[in-house]
Amino acid sequence: MKILLTGILMMNICAALAQNHKKNIIIGEVIGGNKDNDSIYFKIASIDPKYFEKKQIVSEITDSKFHIDNEVNYPQMYRIIFLSDKGKRVWREGKYFIDPSTTSIKIDYLSPECNQVDGRTAAEFSTELIPFFFKNTSYNCKSSNFQDLSRSRNSKFDSTLYNYVLKKPDSYVALWSLIERFSLFGQSDIRQKTLSLFSKKMKNTHVWNLLNNDFENSLIKEYEKFPDIDLKTNALSQVKLNTYKAKFTLIDFWFSRCKPCLKDIQDLKILYEKYKSKGFEIVGISTDKNEDIDLWQNRIIEYKIPWMQYLDENGIEASKLSISYFPTVFLLDNKGRVIKKDITLVDLDLFLKEHLSN
Repeated sequence: MKILLTGILMMNICAALAQNHKKNIIIGEVIGGNKDNDSIYFKIASIDPKYFEKKQIVSEITDSKFHIDNEVNYPQMYRIIFLSDKGKRVWREGKYFIDPSTTSIKIDYLSPECNQVDGRTAAEFSTELIPFFFKNTSYNCKSSNFQDLSRSRNSKFDSTLYNYVLKKPDSYVALWSLIERFSLFGQSDIRQKTLSLFSKKMKNTHVWNLLNNDFENSLIKEYEKFPDIDLKTNALSQVKLNTYKAKFTLIDFWFSRCKPCLKDIQDLKILYEKYKSKGFEIVGISTDKNEDIDLWQNRIIEYKIPWMQYLDENGIEASKLSISYFPTVFLLDNKGRVIKKDITLVDLDLFLKEHLSN
């Protein structure tokens, strides 16, 4: 009996040692700023939590050093924020790719996009994907050029990503970039085509199938009719938005405390005045919360918005449509079909000039 117990004990010890041996510790360092007595958070940012194995990783910082357990089974893309950042920003610039081969992370406190992460996926991001996007121009991590491009409505990012996947169809870096674009801006024709370019190996992964399912279930798709949605008028009466009589109608999702939205409204007023008589219309849809309804109504007066305004109270319809980035715009034809998504105001002006000229 004693021999049996000793054997069981030894087996448990061996199993524990084997488990600890497999456990990978990532050693981190913060440079360029004194971060003692702080904590670091690796967060999922604007991406759906279902894509991640761990939705958040937290570590205390001591003497500018931190340690986290590497428990990922496939590459994950995180953003970071320090505890001392809370209330000042949502997250810091820069993308942090962690995969099973990652053992160290160095964070530049003053220039977050200049982070240094080891591991195969992070190496591809810094030595292959970024140079691919900036092969005709210089890239400076201190100016956050890639950060701005990857989160902009500019179609250049999507077309470049498409070409990158043609070259590297096994890329998790490209897949995560596509996940982020879908999370910010939803389905588009070129994003759908990019998804189809991935290799058979990638199409067998859990993450690719999650994204494919999201694309298939997207309620707003290019070249299909914009869905009928239940809204409220400025007088707070119920109405269903489903009729578009103009040659082209811009659907603008915004809310009253969104500074980029308010800036766009000023610029949209110029385009509206320029093209309204030629067949251009705008429909504004605010996602304001209950407590901000008065502010929304006052914004319409304050900014002298001349086009129709509707309220999607508490953003319920926007949430169903997976709209989480503001402002978000859709250009429809006279049959209510989505012909442009995420179009910039510069491109909108060019489009209307071409299609509404006398």
